[in-house]
Amino acid sequence: MNIFIDLAVNRELPLIKNILRLNAPENIEFLDIKNSDSKIINSATSLIVKNNPETTLKKCPGTPNYLCCDYSVLLFAENCPFNCHYCILNAYFESKINVLFADVEKIKYRDWET
Repeated sequence: MNIFIDLAVNRELPLIKNILRLNAPENIEFLDIKNSDSKIINSATSLIVKNNPETTLKKCPGTPNYLCCDYSVLLFAENCPFNCHYCILNAYFESKINVLFADVEKIKYRDWET
């Protein structure tokens, strides 16, 4: 697995400490994600770790021509780590690269407004 950690991510976050502890150093690269697209390998075996987006709770985007569930979606990652060839989610994802947001604690303990 190729792990790319954005330089903007705080290395003291528990998730980053665990990634560094559990993975071989040669599989981890720190880089500026916004300016390093050419270095990132677009495959299901790649992982990008970056800062959380500004909004991590969003309305489900729904699907055209279907009744929307009207649920909210909690974003802690992008894409899917399972590489199922038959899955409908493949139609939604532009990239095969999995993205994980670094500050899980901030997402987990945020006081959500409804």
